[in-house]
Amino acid sequence: MNTRLIATDTLTAALARMLAAQIAPPATILLDGPVGAGKTHFARAFIRARQGDAAEDVPSPTFTLVQTYDDPMGTQIWHADLYRLTDPSELTELGLNEAMEDAICLIEWPERLERVPPGAIIIAIGADPDPDLRRIDMAFPGADRLAARATFVVAAGHGDAPLGLLDYQDAVAAHPAYDLVSALQDARRDVDPTTEQAQIARYLAATGLAEAPFRAAYALIGAQRALRILGVFARLAIR
Repeated sequence: MNTRLIATDTLTAALARMLAAQIAPPATILLDGPVGAGKTHFARAFIRARQGDAAEDVPSPTFTLVQTYDDPMGTQIWHADLYRLTDPSELTELGLNEAMEDAICLIEWPERLERVPPGAIIIAIGADPDPDLRRIDMAFPGADRLAARATFVVAAGHGDAPLGLLDYQDAVAAHPAYDLVSALQDARRDVDPTTEQAQIARYLAATGLAEAPFRAAYALIGAQRALRILGVFARLAIR
């Protein structure tokens, strides 16, 4: 299924960073689109996210055809621009065919390839009637969730973030209410009571759980969780 995103420069870069955080080699990403669509902007954000604190300048490979980079995890990243490619046989000379077997390859102008590599991630970037926006079409499993995550972090003011961490509470199995309590009664920020009640109702509607027992467990777990946190800091203070 195709996923379309109408994106600013910030959202385009956020999308690239999120993809960079979840991908593992070997992987081939085909960046399709006309001149000036934003393919290199996407590739630059992707590569710099992979490199982290060691991020380099990422020039367009229009004239060199291929630029290679390494990330701190030892992954080799190939950034290729095939616009000036005259024959697919040149891919062998460039070493790109071999690179696609064990590296992460970002390929602009993929129509110059002889064939689409199996399992390739296809991202088409095109113009939008609004010159400040671009249309991004993605055709690969999980593209819809990737687009939703990138849109969410940009809307929340964290467009520069590739990676978010979820605290799984040591992966301990608990009552279904525990995670909802953790989200709505977190000690680090206040949730409006109206919002809290609306989210509880939404959770109940989505899960089909019986309301009275769930609300009782929610209240009990909320008290238990607060006491546990107080106990942890009391123990740390005494220690």
